[in-house]
Amino acid sequence: MSIRPSAYVADSFVDYLESKEKELSSSTDYSERMNTQKQRNTIDRILNFLQCAKINTDLSASRVENIYNPIAGNKNFQTMKEYLYHKALKNDLICNVSFEQSLTNNISFEKFIQETDDPNAVYFIPLDVAESQIIQNKFGLVVIGNGFDFNSFYEDKNFAGKTISKGMDEITVCKHPCNSLIIVDPYFFSGKNWKMNKAPGIIKIIKAFILENLSLKFHLLILTEMDKSISDYKPQINFLMECLGGNENLFMESYIDSSKIFSSDRLFITNYAYINIGHPFDRETCLNSTIFFSGNNQESIKENFDEQMKKIELIRDSIKKIPKTIGTIKTVLKTNEVDANRLLYM
Repeated sequence: MSIRPSAYVADSFVDYLESKEKELSSSTDYSERMNTQKQRNTIDRILNFLQCAKINTDLSASRVENIYNPIAGNKNFQTMKEYLYHKALKNDLICNVSFEQSLTNNISFEKFIQETDDPNAVYFIPLDVAESQIIQNKFGLVVIGNGFDFNSFYEDKNFAGKTISKGMDEITVCKHPCNSLIIVDPYFFSGKNWKMNKAPGIIKIIKAFILENLSLKFHLLILTEMDKSISDYKPQINFLMECLGGNENLFMESYIDSSKIFSSDRLFITNYAYINIGHPFDRETCLNSTIFFSGNNQESIKENFDEQMKKIELIRDSIKKIPKTIGTIKTVLKTNEVDANRLLYM
């Protein structure tokens, strides 16, 4: 079985999801049903994701079995909960976890999310919209709480061939919660007058993904090709660090790779997305974006997640092969700090 994304799902959120689905499906008025079609589509997207994911639930193993056993033979599902847990248990895609104390206490959930250390997981929790938004912004992870309006599930971040201007202002169309970014660009530091021509676009793109209230260091990895030692580009690296908030807010790694593992397109990988632009950061170009968990169906979600994991594995293997003599720059200041982008070890 291929690796699956993770979903941390409080059982009470499944109840909330089911009650919302019943509410939206109960109307006999055609125009009302049409008005709620988008919300029903969003519920379907969430269910498709949950059926593709490794579900981590706060239910005990015995309670999951109590739901599963009565319908294991006839598969006569009466509720969404029965269907969801049956599928997960049958496919060995369910795990019982202890959500610290009560999820109605956002402080205990913060402790739980730190301990899970699962950078591409999606969290479904019984906190209200405001509380879940605070935690989402604090950790750079997708957190869906009770009161979620079901108007979208990040599907608007999936697109191909969107034009963005030289100023890169439109990059915000693919902005989403994340805490890490990998950039693969063979020409990242190259070009005349880099600081004036390319740096503004590069900085704008990176800043678009750094949440204002992020409580942990944002991880940035740059994989590029150069004809010099990486130390020759130290001024540019220092300039980026300064513009992005310095070592207190950012952990940055820069690597030289000579194996041409990707095409000349610029590739961006976050916790949840892979994005590319065709041209450098100093001219109009086309933007493509894929959020793996918000596909139209289960197959697209699986394919998108597999594609993201393959890209990360290729980057990880490439970095391992880079001779230390070529040069690597990391911005770690203390020996007890992390020494690799968290996405490389998802």
